[in-house]
Amino acid sequence: MTKTYSRQELLDIIWSKPTREVAEDIGVSTAAISTYCKDNDIPAPPRGHWLRAEG
Repeated sequence: MTKTYSRQELLDIIWSKPTREVAEDIGVSTAAISTYCKDNDIPAPPRGHWLRAEG
């Protein structure tokens, strides 16, 4: 069974943790997450965001 996420749900998930973790949780690749966000105008954290957020 595949879960469908609304734009707002995905936006909230993307900004809550690194894309790698989101991809693992959903069961898709990081490239799939990036492509979906780009195709649907969902802003994603820039590369290195989570390293800066932790440090």
